[in-house]
This record gives sequence, C-alpha cells and structure tokens, in this order.
Amino acid sequence: MKKIGSWGAASLFLVSLISAVIIGCNTETTPLGVESILVVPVNTSLQVGETQQYMAIGAYSDGSTANVTGNATWESSDSETASIDSLGLVRAKSEGEVTITASLDGISASAVLTTVAAVVLESISLEPQGASILVEATQQYTAAGNYSDGSTATITEDVTWTSSNETVATIDAAGLATALAEGTTTIGAALEGVSDSATLTVIGPVVLESILVEPQDESTPVDRTQQFTATGTYTDESTADITGDVTWASSNETVATIDADGLVTVQAEGTADITAALEGVSGSATLTGLPPSTAPLESIAVTPAGASVEVGQNQQYTATGTYTDDGTAVITGDVTWASSNETVATIDAAGLATVLSEGTTNITATLDEISGLTALTGVVVATLESITVTPADASIGEGETQQYTATGTYSDSSEQDLTADVTWDSSDTGVATIDSAGLATAVSAGTSTITATLGEVSDSAEITVTAAGAPNIPAGHLSAGCDACHSTGAGAPQWPTADPDHSGFTSSLDFCTGCHDQS
Repeated sequence: MKKIGSWGAASLFLVSLISAVIIGCNTETTPLGVESILVVPVNTSLQVGETQQYMAIGAYSDGSTANVTGNATWESSDSETASIDSLGLVRAKSEGEVTITASLDGISASAVLTTVAAVVLESISLEPQGASILVEATQQYTAAGNYSDGSTATITEDVTWTSSNETVATIDAAGLATALAEGTTTIGAALEGVSDSATLTVIGPVVLESILVEPQDESTPVDRTQQFTATGTYTDESTADITGDVTWASSNETVATIDADGLVTVQAEGTADITAALEGVSGSATLTGLPPSTAPLESIAVTPAGASVEVGQNQQYTATGTYTDDGTAVITGDVTWASSNETVATIDAAGLATVLSEGTTNITATLDEISGLTALTGVVVATLESITVTPADASIGEGETQQYTATGTYSDSSEQDLTADVTWDSSDTGVATIDSAGLATAVSAGTSTITATLGEVSDSAEITVTAAGAPNIPAGHLSAGCDACHSTGAGAPQWPTADPDHSGFTSSLDFCTGCHDQS
C-alpha cells in the first residue's frame, strides 16, 4: 500500500496552478534576456521510488514570465540520491537531501528535495485469534496493517481473505466468515506479499453429553428419604442442574421409590439403582436400604412456608422429619395436623388445608412431642363486577376515528384500565370497525353498538357515523331531542322541510345524528 505525502500533493497542485497562470497570461516566448528563474516546487519531499515534475519559470526584463522548463539545464547535486532528466522529472533513488538546479543563459535557481524511505506494509494483525463458533453462525474478522513508519491502519477491506477449508467455513471479501460444518479451518488475510492467519473452530449444536446422579452410593434406613440430584454436562463442556428436567426411575421399587423431583423413599432393605434420563442420555447411582433407624426425631419442617391462598381454595402441606442421625423422612401421614384459627382455615389428617376466610392462621404438624409450623394467610381476590366503556355516545364523520376506553370496577371497589384486556366488537362493521386496542374507524353513515367484554362482564356504547359534508350539530345539543328547539314554527331554525331529504320530519334525534356530526 502506497502512502502519498502531503508535500507531494501540494507540489503537484502548485505546479498545475503556476502552469495555468503562465499559459493564460503569456503564451509567446519573449526574445528578451532572462533576469531570474523560479524553480518549483521550492521545497518538497519524496518517498524512494516516487517521481516529481519540476518547473522552471523565467522572469524577463519587460516584466513578462515564461515556462522555460524545456530550455533550462537541470542538475541534481547527488544523482545517487535523486536523478533528474532534461525535462525536469526527478526520481528519488535513496534516502537523503539534494539540491535541484535549473540554469538558462547564465541564470540559475535551486530547490531543495528531501528523499525518505518508502512507507511499506511490514505486517498484518488479524483478529480474533482462535475463535470458536457454532454451525451456521458467523464471525467477523478484522485486519490491521503495520507500516514501516510505525503507523497502523485498518485494511480489512483491502486484504484478500481466504479459508483453508471451505467445507468448514467460507469467508467473504469483507472478512465475514460463515460456519458450514464441524471442523477447523485457517482464516488468512494477505496484501502486498504480507499475510497473517487465525484458526477458526466450528462446533456442532450444544447437546447433552452425560448425566451425573448424586449421591453416587447412598445407604439410607427404611422409611427415610434421600434427595438425589442430576447434573448435565454438555458438548461445549458447560454443566447445568437438570434435576427437575430428567425422568427418574428406581430399578427396584420394593426397596425404594423416587418421585419426579428426585426424592427417594426407602421402602425395604436391599439395593436399587436410581436412574435419571433425558434426551437419550442417562446416569445412575446406587441406593442401599438399611434396617430402620432407632434415632429419635429431632425436628419437623412444614412446607410450603408462608403460603397465601384465596378464600375457598385448598393447600396441601408436607411434613418432613429430621432425625438425630441427620436422616430425613416424609412424615405427612404420621403427624397430627392443626390450625390455630379454624375460622380462617381448617386442615385434615392428610395435611390438606381449606381456606374459609380472610386472615392468618398457623398450620402445625406434631409427632412425638416435636412440632413444626408455618403461617397460612387467607386472601380474597377481587373480582371484576362491571365495565364502563367511554365515551358512551360518540358521533364522528366518515373516515374519522374514535378511541374508546374500558374501565373495570372490582369487588374491592378498585378500578383498572382494561382497554387492552377486553375483547372489542362493533355490531355493524359496515358503519364502524374497532380494533383490539379500542380504536374505532367510521366506515359509512349510520349507528353501531361498540361492546367491550372480559369474561362474563361487558358494557356497550353507541357510535354514530355522519355522512361527509353534513353541517355539525352544535356541542351539547345531542343530549336533548332536536324538537326541543326546532319545529316548523317560529323560533329556532325550522326543519328544512323543503329539502326532499328532510320532507315530512318534524322531530327525530336519531335521524339528525344519522347525517350530522356534533362539533
């Protein structure tokens, strides 16, 4: 990649400008003697290998000027650093500084030229290194060029990109790699004989590879429980707790049973394999049933803790005993259940509580003088009692819209905006339609009923669509019949009975709003 110096660009501009001035002002060579010469550019800098056109401008005794580049004798003070031909074209050959001189008729002038080493691309830095992506995923690569003058530049779109294995991944001209299949490929970036590369690994979809069931070798007394867990290991080496996702099984249910959450209950002495399976992958552990333990009961835990239940609903409780040998057992059917406030909730011998009213009670489980308890709160869930649709009566012109809202009133006297929750309906979609957000659109003149429904509760409103161009009814007049003020007699404006469309009408609010809007 070649970099153009600011001096070189400026010099080319200056030479072009001076040439234009000379050509425009003095197109004939004067026979008068040259008094002075100007060499341009006066001072410039070139990279080794670059060229520069010099110009000699002669000034004459009559004040005129002329381009004498082709007449002058050109000379470089060091032709090994920079050479110049008879037409003033300089070529930089090595680093250094030279004086460029133009002579004519014993008159000469000079300019200084500095030559510098060419800025070349030395290396490319490709990023990212060692990327891993899934099949069908993409990876953007970037290339940075490092130059001989210490500068850097982004050359992502200048380099040539390659993939060593295009069955694994391809890469486009902008450095975007697309994964096609599992495997490894080398991504390369090259420019001006310089290159860099990076390894791209494409991996297949992340799937479950193995399951670890813990504890691996457990011994538990009869009538006790043991919680098992399942940990999944995936193809990307990640792990996850999948205890609640696997299917649990016991190879010998006379020895031990296991529920969907991985909780084992030991039924008899013996051995059983406990297995967890998911997506065709399984893992197992061994459980040994020991003779019943004589360790005394130490504590009882009642679950769920701190439940809030709607009045009229039930809640199942579980009692888990912990023994002095650290063993545990579900003892729901063995304990004595009690509620401290039976006006709030009662509980039966199987731990099923029934909530009767608002309030709080303590649910207690007792066995061998050991107790555990938790609070149960009875709550009343407010129910929707009514819906109010607003506006109740609306009149709009054809093509206009009207936003409706639905407000729900609940049994606890609270209110809630239900506009987005209700189902909206128009009784006559030829007159007006309404969308799920409650926005009605007038279609043609007439009247339709707009209804909002949620569950078994609903409310309605009337919408009147007036024909385009009919005069508006003054605000506030729709609440009274038109004939309250208008008649065929004196007073307010009379019915326009002479109009064929109005002939025979002496009073009709419905008729008026069929054509006239309310302002």
